[in-house]
Amino acid sequence: MAITNEMIEETYLEPGALRYYSLDDLKNASEGERWDEWGICGYERHFWAGMRVFVEGKDLLCLSLLDVFDKKEEEYSEQEDGEVYLMLGTDETGAFKWFLLNQEEFEENERHYASCS
Repeated sequence: MAITNEMIEETYLEPGALRYYSLDDLKNASEGERWDEWGICGYERHFWAGMRVFVEGKDLLCLSLLDVFDKKEEEYSEQEDGEVYLMLGTDETGAFKWFLLNQEEFEENERHYASCS
């Protein structure tokens, strides 16, 4: 699979590794696309933010931006988008995992998460 310009910030993640994005960064990068069709895509441990794509009939959208912002409203509704971070990665088996942290939680563990970007 070729990685194109439309797939921003592609990264390879080993099992147990994390990557983070602020929700502001993701919202700005989506450039008005439909949030149910845009988000985090993954293929063979390569992950990027972009539009839903299919390879050999497989949907590579792991997490839509709509799902991210729904979760943000549940957990951090009082906080601005720039104060909430999407943490994503794979577990030891290679299964995709994600969670949100607010600015305070992120800063409490900043030394650990700073190496994830």
